[in-house]
Parts: sequence; C-alpha cells; structure tokens
Amino acid sequence: MKLPKAMAFVLLAGGLVVGQESTSAAPASGQAQGNLSQEVKALRDALAQQQREIAQQQREIQELTQRLATNDSTSATPRL
Repeated sequence: MKLPKAMAFVLLAGGLVVGQESTSAAPASGQAQGNLSQEVKALRDALAQQQREIAQQQREIQELTQRLATNDSTSATPRL
C-alpha cells in the first residue's frame, strides 16, 4: 500500500515541477503580443513573395508551352 502512494507522490511532484518551469519561461504578455505581430507580418510578407514568384513561374511556363507548340507545328511540315 505504501508503494502506490509513494509512486503517486513522485508523479504528482514531478508534474508540478514541470508545470512551474513552463510558466516561468513565458515572456510578458505585451512583449509576446509584439513578437507575435512581427512573426505574423513576416509570414504574410513571405507568403506574398512566394505568390509573386509562383505567378512569375506560371507566366514562364505558359510562354514556354506556347513556344513549344509553335515549334512543334512548324517542325511537323516536311522540309525539302
């Protein structure tokens, strides 16, 4: 009977220690809000840049596809 009580005590004490460590490492709420806003802005900027790059790549793909279609149609005619 003493063993289960001792194990429960150890587990509960360990949980309390871990819980206290995680809350003491948290920054002040104002600072955290500022950091979060900066991170969101940085992510939005990165996403916008990626969207611009994807649009440019799509234009390049369309241009190359049109060139290929033009070259295929001209090369299909026999040359003498």
